[in-house]
Amino acid sequence: MHLSLSKKSVSDFCNSKGILHQTSCPYTSQQNGVAESKHRHLLDVARTIMTHMHVSQVILGDAVLTACYLINRMPSTVLNGDTPYSCLFPNKPLFGIAPRVFGCVCFVHIHSPNLDKLSPRSVKCIFQGYSRTQKGYRCYDPQSRKSFTSANVTFFESTPFYSPQSPVVIPPPSVPLPAPTLSVPPHTEPPTRPLQVYSRRNRSTTTMLIVPPDLPPTAALGNPSATPTDDVPIALRKGKRSCTAHPLANSLFFQNLSPHYRAFSVSLSSVSIPNTYCEALRHPAWKMAMDNEMSALVSRGTWELVEVPPNVDIVACRWVFTLKFRADGTLERYKARLLAKGFTQTYGVDYFETFSPVARFNSIRVLFSLAVNLSWPMYQMDIKNAFLYGDLNETVYMEQPPGYVAQGEKQRMVCKLKKAIYGLKQSPRAWFDKFCRIIGEFGFSRCQADHSVFVQTTKTGMVVLAVYVDDILITGSDINGIEEAKTYLQKHFVTKDLGRPRPDISFAVGLVSQFMDKPRSVHWEAAIRILKYIKTSPGRGLLFKQHGHVKIEAYSDADYAGSKDRKSTSGYCTYVGGNLVTWRSKKQTTVARSSAQAEY
Repeated sequence: MHLSLSKKSVSDFCNSKGILHQTSCPYTSQQNGVAESKHRHLLDVARTIMTHMHVSQVILGDAVLTACYLINRMPSTVLNGDTPYSCLFPNKPLFGIAPRVFGCVCFVHIHSPNLDKLSPRSVKCIFQGYSRTQKGYRCYDPQSRKSFTSANVTFFESTPFYSPQSPVVIPPPSVPLPAPTLSVPPHTEPPTRPLQVYSRRNRSTTTMLIVPPDLPPTAALGNPSATPTDDVPIALRKGKRSCTAHPLANSLFFQNLSPHYRAFSVSLSSVSIPNTYCEALRHPAWKMAMDNEMSALVSRGTWELVEVPPNVDIVACRWVFTLKFRADGTLERYKARLLAKGFTQTYGVDYFETFSPVARFNSIRVLFSLAVNLSWPMYQMDIKNAFLYGDLNETVYMEQPPGYVAQGEKQRMVCKLKKAIYGLKQSPRAWFDKFCRIIGEFGFSRCQADHSVFVQTTKTGMVVLAVYVDDILITGSDINGIEEAKTYLQKHFVTKDLGRPRPDISFAVGLVSQFMDKPRSVHWEAAIRILKYIKTSPGRGLLFKQHGHVKIEAYSDADYAGSKDRKSTSGYCTYVGGNLVTWRSKKQTTVARSSAQAEY
């Protein structure tokens, strides 16, 4: 009987309806044989699955629910071999999700976008059954005392969560989290709790301890001792793309690192990035970052508060937080950004076209080669909050930002967007259209080969401009024209690193990547050789030299019969002014039967 139904309420209901409430005598289960028989059936199954996986009686309720779930989907002799579920729902599949072993070890996948590189991608839980309201598995983490409902779970059905001698943690009553909002904030455990690194290989791994920021690296870490861990692989992300079964993270260990490097590796995750606005309020630095973002939005006139129009879709919004690091790895600043939930928009109503081009890296390398050979100066600019400059052609209404809702009569108003905002589907296109219009008024024309490259012809030379979202590269032969273009854009000049592409290892990396499904020792040695090559030349990247010409040269080749029973590999590279600008190494689409076919 439900807790909300008392004996008096049932009696009053029966009296009002003229119902005579009859009960069975004590210790005479035969008077209610059907119910008692089914109770015994449920308890027999529940007791069996609990005993098999050494589960304590504290989760008897979950075991009974799981037993009921399985019994309803098993053939019954009373129904002539049919299942009770099929009789009630003949057109529905028997199992919405695959059945699993009750009480086994499972890993719930973490799909939060705010995870850093060293955060665990799964949570070790005990499987407790199936959800009645969602198509997912119910799992429980005894260490954090949290329950999860998720479809992205990796099971180890032959491994019991509790051994016969291990203590059982009693789970508190909790509400399972829905699958779409499954998010486990990283690094919420106490600093003394070790973070286990699981490995498939039969060797010990190092226990990583989170180092408090006020302790020196040597004193905080000392000599880490290797502790054995369960021989359990890291859970793989469930999705359309298949991940490798042997990721590099499964073999990470830190015994050979010096104390200072070990301290640096664990300090990368010492600052917790909040997932919600309420979590960010606990730290004044995050609150200041949100205030700065709101100041930028208000100063740009991004929206105006209006009454909610009838029959319109209101776009939701949320805060996203991240950390900005300097080149040496130290923390530069806390960054907060207000994002519109673009997935709530409707095509044809509050957005239409969304495509926005960006400069290709091939074009950028060509500009580098031209600048080196022709002695052109080169500058790079960054436009802060670029998307906020885009003008919207559609009418979009958005909720007021969480934590910054106007008080009084304006509390129920919404934001009518006048400018684009991060998160909207049309924001990149709106910003690029605004940039093209502004730069076109200054005399720049768009290049036909790359629509993100603009050229201006002046009396004394030319100015070339390439834009990649909000990063702008300016070069040319007219120095005064470059300065005028920079002044016209009215932005601060910021130097950024464009990265270090490595065309010299593209073939080797592509070859080794073919064996990621089932790698062997020879593939491991080849990967180590590539890493050694990179280690001996960490700062090489692409070196652009002045050769005194701007000729275009192209080379191509193929390795016919490089693999006797597989496809050949083709490659090409292109030089502009003696500098490498484009390259590629790719397996051919068909099996070549001759060297001529492989080459051409």
